Amino acid sequence: PLAADALAGIKVAVLAFGSTVYPDFCRAGVALEAILEGAGGKPFVPFTKVDGAKGTEATVADWLDLAKAVILPKHLAASIRGGSSQEDETPIRNDFAWMKCETGVDSLPVVPFSWHEEESLLCIGNEELMEGGDIEKRSSRRITFRLPSDVTYESGDHLSVLPLNSLSMVKRLALCFKNELVDAASQSSCPLLESADRESIVMWQLQQSFDISSYDGDEKLDTQLVFDTPATLSDVMQARLDLTLRNNQVFDLLALSTRSLYGNDGLLREGLSDQNIDKAKSIGSHFAAIQVKDAKEKESAFASFLDQYPTIVDFLENNTFLCE
Repeated sequence: PLAADALAGIKVAVLAFGSTVYPDFCRAGVALEAILEGAGGKPFVPFTKVDGAKGTEATVADWLDLAKAVILPKHLAASIRGGSSQEDETPIRNDFAWMKCETGVDSLPVVPFSWHEEESLLCIGNEELMEGGDIEKRSSRRITFRLPSDVTYESGDHLSVLPLNSLSMVKRLALCFKNELVDAASQSSCPLLESADRESIVMWQLQQSFDISSYDGDEKLDTQLVFDTPATLSDVMQARLDLTLRNNQVFDLLALSTRSLYGNDGLLREGLSDQNIDKAKSIGSHFAAIQVKDAKEKESAFASFLDQYPTIVDFLENNTFLCE
C-alpha cells in the first residue's frame, strides 16, 4: 500500500473495465481507485465503470472526452493544432493487382472455404454465460478448444477467432460492387464475357487471385495484412472479413458516407435520384443522431442503426448508390 501522502496534490483518474456477467464487477478498478485516493490522489474526473455486458464504446468515449477537456483546455488544443507541422508526408501506397487468369469456365461455382488442418482447432465447448440476460443484443460465451499436442496456451496469449461467412453473404457483398468486378473480369480476359450474365461474371472474378504490394515512395515494404497474398476474393470474403457492424465502425462508416454525399457547404451532391436523396438524408440523420452529447440518446441512436443494418452488407445493399 502507498503512504497516506504519497500522491498528495497529484490528480488521478480511473476508468475500470469489467462485465456484470461476472461476480466482483470491476473489482480491480475499485481497489485501485481506493488505493490512489487513500494515498492523497485527487480525482479530476469521476471514477467510471465500463460494463462489457452492455457495450463499452459510448462510456469510454464520454470518459475520454471529459478527461481531454480537463487535461487539455480548448485554447491549448487549438494552439497545439496551429503549431503542428504541416509538412506533407507521403502516405504508404498499396497497389492492388489481379494476377493472371487461372480459373476456367468449368469451375464457375464459388468453392466453399475450408481451413488447413494446422490453422484450425476442434471446438469442444460453447457455453452462454449471460443466463437470464438479453443475449439477442449482448452475448458472452466460454468457448473451449482442444489444442494439438505441440501447442500450448496461457493467459495473455492471443487467439484469433475468425468468422466463416456463408457463400450467400459473400455473393450479396460481391454484387454490391458488380460494376468494378465485371470491369476487372473484362481486363482479365474472362471467358464468360460474351456468354454469361453479369452475376455469373462476378462469381467467376471472385475466384481469381490478386496480390497487394506496399510502397513508401519507391521503397517496397512488407505488406501488413491479416491474410497472405496471393489470395482470392472468395477466400478473403468467406474467412477473413467480419461483416458484423459495431459502434466504432458505425461512426467511421457514416462519416465516410456523409463526406461522399455532402459538400463543404452542407448541400447534397448533384445527380442523385429522388429515392437516393431520401436515403442520403437518412444517412445524414443517422450520423447526426450518434453525435449527440447525451449518452442514453447516443446509445439509442447506435442501437437503432444496428437494428436496421446489422452487417455492412445490409447497409451497402440498401445504399448501392454509394458504390457507384
